[in-house]
Amino acid sequence: MEVTEIKRFVDAMHKNYLEMANDQLNELETIPKDEFGLRDLHLKKASEYVNKAAGILKVKDFINNN
Repeated sequence: MEVTEIKRFVDAMHKNYLEMANDQLNELETIPKDEFGLRDLHLKKASEYVNKAAGILKVKDFINNN
């Protein structure tokens, strides 16, 4: 795999994780406020996706700096 292909792949993964986190947060608007368990699940998933995106961003920065 060439470096440009890896960069495109990492960029796509980063974008996808951010979109998935955004989708989970958007779902919160449709869930009643008294559904604590379901709301908590969506917040946890959003947090997981943001953390994965942050890890991928570190890889992206490493690739761009080397």
